[in-house]
Amino acid sequence: MIPLFANRWLVALPPIWMLGAGALVSLLVLGVVWAILRATAPRLAEEARTSLRDGFAVPLGWLLVTLAGVAVAFTPLLPVGQIARSLYRLAAADTATATVEVKIRVFFCSFSF
Repeated sequence: MIPLFANRWLVALPPIWMLGAGALVSLLVLGVVWAILRATAPRLAEEARTSLRDGFAVPLGWLLVTLAGVAVAFTPLLPVGQIARSLYRLAAADTATATVEVKIRVFFCSFSF
């Protein structure tokens, strides 16, 4: 018995890839901010790195690195044309207009008991 989703596993790929791409962008932004901080205030950058290592940043960082790796690995399998069409439809969704004509019929009935 083959599960229903087994033959269409690429359907779930775009959302997973988008999470990974967001993680990759987040890592790049954090890297740029940390590099700027290290260039301008090295002591403050070292203190920030030490204090973040003691908290939740290390597990969150590993999660971001894993998701970014998934995004990079799945990029060749991604249906780029479908994602581009979806993004175009998403951007153009507020420009659609529709005119609907509704005909109302009123029936008057008299009841006697």
